[in-house]
Amino acid sequence: MIRYRVRGIVLASVVCVFAVCNSPVRTQAETAEEPAAEKVQAAPIADPKGAVTTKNVKIPVEELKLLVKPLTLAELQTESSAWQLILKKKVQQISDAEIAIKRENQSIAKEKEAATASEQASSALKEAESAQSKANPGSPEYQEATKKVEEAKDNLKKAQLAITEAKAAKQELQQNKGLSDALDKAESTGELEKSKQTLETAKQEREKITAGSLAYDEATKKIDALEAAIKTFESAQSAQTSAIPDSPAYTQATQQLEAAEESLKKARLAIDGAESSQESSQNLDQAANAVGETTISSNSDTKVATSGEVVNEKESLQQKEKNLEKAAEQLKQKADADAQLKNQLVASVTELQSERTAIVDRFKVVLDELQLKSRLR
Repeated sequence: MIRYRVRGIVLASVVCVFAVCNSPVRTQAETAEEPAAEKVQAAPIADPKGAVTTKNVKIPVEELKLLVKPLTLAELQTESSAWQLILKKKVQQISDAEIAIKRENQSIAKEKEAATASEQASSALKEAESAQSKANPGSPEYQEATKKVEEAKDNLKKAQLAITEAKAAKQELQQNKGLSDALDKAESTGELEKSKQTLETAKQEREKITAGSLAYDEATKKIDALEAAIKTFESAQSAQTSAIPDSPAYTQATQQLEAAEESLKKARLAIDGAESSQESSQNLDQAANAVGETTISSNSDTKVATSGEVVNEKESLQQKEKNLEKAAEQLKQKADADAQLKNQLVASVTELQSERTAIVDRFKVVLDELQLKSRLR
């Protein structure tokens, strides 16, 4: 009876592994929040807490084969359950990262839409200002100025709506732990890449300095610090990847990784100088304020006559133009920064898929041994 039950367990697990291994790789356009076909649906068959082979999820396959040989059937059931759970969590991470890519694409599209609308509103105000200078009440120029002001109002509303939607998409990302974790991982990967680029550039720049000089020694000191920080970060990153997700070891490794990332950033900024990305991260709020505080008068309130009020209205339109131009630039910078983050998310998905394949390979080792011993029983 036990033998048939184990065979059923093995069969169910093999089906899960097959589904995970053979699921097609999704493109960015396909990363919707559909029920992930890759997710392992089978419930754990034994308490995974007693597993011993999962302490290092990067354990070499050949070593794992030797490790499982002396295990009993019951112990193998525990190991199988533990590896299945790890696989399920890895697939969840992939799904979260893919959904995060989708949300980032939505946010980027809205930021670009808001930037375009802000530019168009600014351009319409500029044309309205030009028409004002020539306008007399009832003249064609007067009507043109009124028309341009209305055009500016329409584009301002579009910009305000697009910014609101972009901020909502960002808020949804931050509120979902799985998605925010995917973003954090992507940002960590991005920080490592930036640091490596900075290191390479710093070494090239040092070649232009006289060896043994004070400037050369100072540059070397910073380069050595950055190299050490990169090694520490990579070591912490490897430790986190090797740990079981949600385990105490994983929590500790994550804390160490966060500290290593902070030190890495500090060492990079010692060479790069001011952090422009911090400014760009605030651009969406700044642009929202600039656009939100801009109001454009209706037709009846637009001053186009040749009275003294025209000067004030002209100055007001000029200030609104500047506000909208600045907002458009901030939105473009934010869209560019988000595009870089999205690219890191794409790279993160590729890395996670590789990790999933490695887990599947180890899961199969345990299943093979489980199936073998169930036949001998």
